[in-house]
Amino acid sequence: MYLRDTVIILKTEPFREHDVRVTMYGARHGKLVAVARAGKRFGSRALGHLEPFSEVEVMIAKGSSFDKLAVATLVRPRLALRERLSTLAIAGALVHLIDRLTHLEAGDIAIFYLLQETVDLAEASAEEPSSERSRLLLAGASLKLLDVLGYAPQFDPSLHPLTLRVLRFLRARPLKEILGLTASLELFQTVSSTVEAALEHTPLSAEPHGVATVMALVG
Repeated sequence: MYLRDTVIILKTEPFREHDVRVTMYGARHGKLVAVARAGKRFGSRALGHLEPFSEVEVMIAKGSSFDKLAVATLVRPRLALRERLSTLAIAGALVHLIDRLTHLEAGDIAIFYLLQETVDLAEASAEEPSSERSRLLLAGASLKLLDVLGYAPQFDPSLHPLTLRVLRFLRARPLKEILGLTASLELFQTVSSTVEAALEHTPLSAEPHGVATVMALVG
């Protein structure tokens, strides 16, 4: 049996002596894990297709012990993303969240589109955002992810009206609009901290240093 999908690579890990275990999120099948045979050998054509954040057309052969990556055709390498540290950190942190909070082959096209939107924005940004705006961008992407996964946090109505207004903005508007949002540094920090507190109530919080590890990627 074979699965075909358009995926975004989440991460790669060594597997046995020369192979690579690839974790990816697909438009049709959600999170997938497959082994690229001989992926680490010098000159392997597959290795360049499997960099994190790359968009790839794959065919996966289902196996009894593990699935194998039979075909990987590069669609978008997103090379520019790897040259911008702030936006790279945002994309990396969201990838980590998706990997931790999703289950194998439980696809949701909204998650694929969110991941695609985030890495596209990170690659296309003309300038690197400040650390606090990067944190706010991650908060916006994280909040959208929590809503899709059914963890939608209900925020305390006693929060300052401006805080609630920005939280609604993050939920409803495209991520790119956060780049043009104007507010005080204090408000940015409060909104980001509120979303980060909501993450503490997800399965990610059960991981050792789970939320702290994700936020450290941006901070």
